[in-house]
Amino acid sequence: EKDENNLMLFEGFKSRVVAITGENPSKNSNYKWHKYPDGGTVFPTRSGGWIYVSNSEVFKHNKGGVGTLVFDKNSNIINAYSICSKTTGNCAGGPTPWNTWLTCEEINEGFVLECDPSGKKKPIKYKSLGMFRHEAASVDPKTFNIYMTEDQEEGGFYRFIPEKESKKKANYKKGILQVANISNSNVEWINVPEPQANPKIKKGKETKHIPVLMKRGKNSKIKYTIFNRGEGAWYHEGKIFFATTGDNSIWAYDISGEKLVKFYKGDGALAKPDSITVSKKGLILAADDSGDMEIVAISQKTKKTFSLLRIVGHKGSEITGPAFDPSGKRLYFNSQRGKKNQRGITYEVTGPFEKYA
Repeated sequence: EKDENNLMLFEGFKSRVVAITGENPSKNSNYKWHKYPDGGTVFPTRSGGWIYVSNSEVFKHNKGGVGTLVFDKNSNIINAYSICSKTTGNCAGGPTPWNTWLTCEEINEGFVLECDPSGKKKPIKYKSLGMFRHEAASVDPKTFNIYMTEDQEEGGFYRFIPEKESKKKANYKKGILQVANISNSNVEWINVPEPQANPKIKKGKETKHIPVLMKRGKNSKIKYTIFNRGEGAWYHEGKIFFATTGDNSIWAYDISGEKLVKFYKGDGALAKPDSITVSKKGLILAADDSGDMEIVAISQKTKKTFSLLRIVGHKGSEITGPAFDPSGKRLYFNSQRGKKNQRGITYEVTGPFEKYA
């Protein structure tokens, strides 16, 4: 049965609503929770609390951005504020090892920006990471290389090799952008010739939007493997897991071995994997973009899938931004457009998630 927040959960789990679009999540702030909450993650704070950062996937020019919910060690919301504004279509992204947030613009002229969860530092726009329909960004904590997905039917899987600033941090203003070409699971990384090329190319009376690889697919100037609508990505124990909604798959890239395999093909409880995250013990959680408003779990050990939770009565919305708190006992996520395509709702579900890993 559904609970008071219209969620169907396993026994031992409970939910609460932590933010609603247009309302103030915290009495200590004037920040009204943003429209269309999308990709998100959690950062620990020095006081023992944590911050949930959340993208705003508004496609109206310069009306997107990133907002935050600040929790104390007892999970009380003590603040909320914006850490990025005047951007467009902020969809997914990913955390860095030095606790900043990479937010990705999912538009043809989209860039990646690095945001400070505390809001003290201004966002940094990285043109070096390419101008294209960015979806997710996942950082290898050993090399600081970023792996990126692209939400296009003829999209690529990208790697950015930065100039290292120090042993603790990378400089993403300079580096090499590459795209994957796969043969028998082996990955060859091809340098992208014009990462910052403006994708607006006039052809007769039309203006065609041709992203970073210039001509796409079979007509591409460089050889690369097509991934049908790359979505969420997450680093876990030497692997990058990422979803492709267009062919209902989840992939696993072994960083050290430079091998990419299809980890999951949509023939179980999960039809269209979108946003993903991974628990401490390796349980893969994927938001299902097929319309049934479920978060589906996949065991790495058995490859079995099962519905972990479902939102009831939110037809026309989608689940976005799944992310665990530092303890791994709390999961945050959104119903992006809520009931009847109106206001987004952000939830917290607490329970024994690792029991199912």
